[in-house]
Amino acid sequence: MFVTSTFVVLFRIVVYDGASCLCSRRAPASYLSFRHAIHEANRQISMPSDNIHAVAATPRASAPRPSPKKGRTLAAPESRLQSMRTLTQVLLHEQKGIVEVSWQDGTRGLFHGAWLRDNCPVYFDNSTGQRTKNTLQLGPEAYVLSACAAGPAKGQPSSGASAEFLQVTWKDGFSHAFPSAWLRQHCYETRQHHQVNPRMWGRDLVSYFPGYVLPTLPYSDVVKVAAGSDAGWQTSAQGFVQWMVHLRDYGVALIEDVPTTPGTVMKMADLIAYHRKTHYGNSFQVVSARKPEHLAYTPVELEVHTDLNYRESSPGIQLLHCLAADAAGGESTFVDGFWVAETLRRESAEDYRTLCEVPIPFLVKDGEGFHYHKIPTICLDDAGRLVEIHFNERTRGPLELPAAVMGRVYRALAHFQAIACRPELCVEVKMKAGDMVAFNNRRILHGRKAFDPRTGMRHLEGTYVDMDEFLTCLRKHGVTPLSIVRAQEGSWARVVEGTDGLDEKGRRRETLGLVGMGGKGKGSAPRSSL
Repeated sequence: MFVTSTFVVLFRIVVYDGASCLCSRRAPASYLSFRHAIHEANRQISMPSDNIHAVAATPRASAPRPSPKKGRTLAAPESRLQSMRTLTQVLLHEQKGIVEVSWQDGTRGLFHGAWLRDNCPVYFDNSTGQRTKNTLQLGPEAYVLSACAAGPAKGQPSSGASAEFLQVTWKDGFSHAFPSAWLRQHCYETRQHHQVNPRMWGRDLVSYFPGYVLPTLPYSDVVKVAAGSDAGWQTSAQGFVQWMVHLRDYGVALIEDVPTTPGTVMKMADLIAYHRKTHYGNSFQVVSARKPEHLAYTPVELEVHTDLNYRESSPGIQLLHCLAADAAGGESTFVDGFWVAETLRRESAEDYRTLCEVPIPFLVKDGEGFHYHKIPTICLDDAGRLVEIHFNERTRGPLELPAAVMGRVYRALAHFQAIACRPELCVEVKMKAGDMVAFNNRRILHGRKAFDPRTGMRHLEGTYVDMDEFLTCLRKHGVTPLSIVRAQEGSWARVVEGTDGLDEKGRRRETLGLVGMGGKGKGSAPRSSL
């Protein structure tokens, strides 16, 4: 019997990579009940059932215990890789339409028959990667008739340690062999464990990078300027990737000794993809003006905030290039909005929940029109992870809420702002000419201390880049927690690259962004030099 409810629960956990979580706009209010439903489905599957067919691929012999003696030898990397791709057992839960697989290293994965059919590579165009068949209308035809482990010759029963494919046959007679490595990568219920967690920080960020206040790289390590027929800006592969990894993990990264030529900030943005034009133009000039159209164009202090919340899609990345910094004062301030939100959650679950649920209006009027948008201060993904922060007291519009809720929202906003203003959470940087800072505008709150324009010039040029373009650039350079690949030959090396940090020969892979990006404190923080 095809169980529709289980299909709905499991099919919603679609394949996605961790970096793209940053693009999520807001979480469903029911994400906790959704996670509970998944847990309940797992619990039911684990219960004894008369309709379970088990196919053992290899003997379930217990692994030998390591010797307690000093100097024991560790298993060879190839053995470890083999255990990660060898299937030891396949269970078919007929009533639920779910195939359960177990690997030699003890990992278990659950795959719904409809999901396997939907993601079968024969239904995708090789050149575009787009789906060519409407699998949603298969209905009962997507019911799994049988499932077993198969050997290297796909479609043939396995023998010994060669069970590296899952052979699935559906009710309509269609059959396909899925590589176990691909299944391992796409265990959709456990993929959250492979996500790259943002490294939250406060003033202690300075201790992560000795000699620097922010994650910093020299311009010569990030960009190379070609001459002759190839004249123009190009990325310096390793340094450019390191800079993007810093920006992904910490939300902020600085490049020093950048040429102070106007327009350079747009060239830097175009190395990622292309700069985003707003109502301020392709770029904007942060200088003190006699008749400013924005408070940023005055010498007064600016409290920490995020930009352009009044737009339906606020820019993901902001770049600021310091062209002149002779004036006294004017230190740039940065606060990790994720750490502010986490601190708020620990201090008041009610205030945290309020800012996750209640959309806050933002607005701005200029010569071209009236921009207005509402969005929660704290945005979560469907697993409850922080993905965005939107906070700006200067552009926050009048709250439009029931009187019974109004006081609770004001209290929560005040609590959030009070945390954001704590000195121990703030990093101050006195930018000098040639510094260029980039930060995640949907995570990092930025501001500025007051400065005295009578003592000299202070001039920053800025521009924006959309978040999805930044994430695409990361993937282009191979920097994703998990590579999205279809079930095809040659995918194992990419799977290992994303999940274990080893290459196909079992050697430790040093590619930035693939190894040790889960964050284990100061000791594992990457340094600013390569």
